Amino acid sequence: MFSELLEELPWQVKPQLKELLDYYSTEYVKSAVLMEHAKEVVQYARKKYKTGLITNGKTSIQYGKIDRLGLRHDFDLIIVSEEAGCKKPDPEIFEMALEKLGLRAEQCVYIGDHPVNDIEGASRIGMKTIWMKANQPWKDGLTATPLYSIDRLSSLLELI
Repeated sequence: MFSELLEELPWQVKPQLKELLDYYSTEYVKSAVLMEHAKEVVQYARKKYKTGLITNGKTSIQYGKIDRLGLRHDFDLIIVSEEAGCKKPDPEIFEMALEKLGLRAEQCVYIGDHPVNDIEGASRIGMKTIWMKANQPWKDGLTATPLYSIDRLSSLLELI
């Protein structure tokens, strides 16, 4: 993606690839913000359930965002795809989470915003799902059927 950005954007002064990657690594993390009610929802869920976070991306960037947002201790488990060696929607990353949490797929509800990576991926191994309609449109041809589709994270306070 970064090589394409270097080629496609109308740079006044084109940076080197490493310079662009370094900039992204520091500035992207600094721009992380929580969704409205995120901390409240996660803390509410953790009082009743084991909680896990599975995220695709580079370890340093994902943990940088998690730490900036103060979420590291709000989950029983965090798995970042780079350190796991696989990424969503690969069933292996979901199975890692189940094993580490000591749960079976049918005991879990996976909440995510990406129809393929989150909802289809978790559904394939037998997890129930809730789709947060925030960033990605639903695509034709998906076989997953979420329990719920929500527009606001705070809706989870009524559902879980």
